[in-house]
Amino acid sequence: MLKIGHRGIPTQFLENSLKGFEYCSEFGANGIEYDVRTDRDGVFWIMHDRSTKRTCTEAVLLADTATALLEQIRMCDGSTIPKLRTVLERFPNLLHNMELKTTAAAALISFLDETLAEVRFPKEQIVLTSFLPENWPIFAQSRYRFGCLFEHINEQDIAHIAELQPEFVVLNHAFAEEKTVRSCVDSKLKVWLYTVNDRAAVRFWKSTELIDGIISDDFTLLNEM
Repeated sequence: MLKIGHRGIPTQFLENSLKGFEYCSEFGANGIEYDVRTDRDGVFWIMHDRSTKRTCTEAVLLADTATALLEQIRMCDGSTIPKLRTVLERFPNLLHNMELKTTAAAALISFLDETLAEVRFPKEQIVLTSFLPENWPIFAQSRYRFGCLFEHINEQDIAHIAELQPEFVVLNHAFAEEKTVRSCVDSKLKVWLYTVNDRAAVRFWKSTELIDGIISDDFTLLNEM
């Protein structure tokens, strides 16, 4: 079962920060999950919110801001906002679960096609995900592994996404039921759960042998299971 750091390890370091990703790399995570957005110039950055207000010392909207200005803004821990290219360069040993927060799927795939060889990053260590259904067919037409993100999922959803042939379905563990997870597995979908932060839930899902990966705010609790 894969241990994946949700936005790094926000119980220890600021979310989506290089320090958090470094901790994941050094202390046994199999992968990192992070959020991807573009700025006004089309450059990809790691940021969950549309605005930098919550995690940075200055508030701007990423989509309306030029690259040169974003490069000057500091996160609340004093570091710069990570660019996607930087994270790929720094952590080629980890699985990268990229959650695309916008409808820039085609642009993201084009960026990856151009960048991976330059930074010597293995494409099989990338998993593209999104809550936005309009991104899924574009992911499906690419050469990258991808998954569909859901808060809630039902049998109709499972049948629909099975036609797209994603490798993964990524479910909110708070709403995931064993019966539904089994239906996903029966449809040849690997199941990841987010955001699992308590030991009892980890023990339960590990005992079912249905789950391929768990995304957690503190992946180290998975080391204890």
